Amino acid sequence: MTEKFYNETMPSFQVIYTCPAGKSALVLSIIVHNTATGSATVGVSLGSLTLLAGYPLAAGETANLTLGKLTLNAGASLTVESDTGGTGDVVKSISVLEMDVA
Repeated sequence: MTEKFYNETMPSFQVIYTCPAGKSALVLSIIVHNTATGSATVGVSLGSLTLLAGYPLAAGETANLTLGKLTLNAGASLTVESDTGGTGDVVKSISVLEMDVA
């Protein structure tokens, strides 16, 4: 079994990870940091399923939005959004372990 760690940081609203075909993925952490001078609200979705909505994030605050591990099957997409309108004021970082599906 091939395993690959995937780390990515992105400053705007977007799908932050999609599990590739032939893989399963274990999301180890989703970390957000508010670089703005004002507060922000963030949310996490898996496809159309909302996992976290309206999480308050004060200016300068960092939060780990994962409590435990999250398993994704091939094609599943994870989105982190914020109410800053994609201005780059909330930076998202994700750590994922990808595994081949037998």
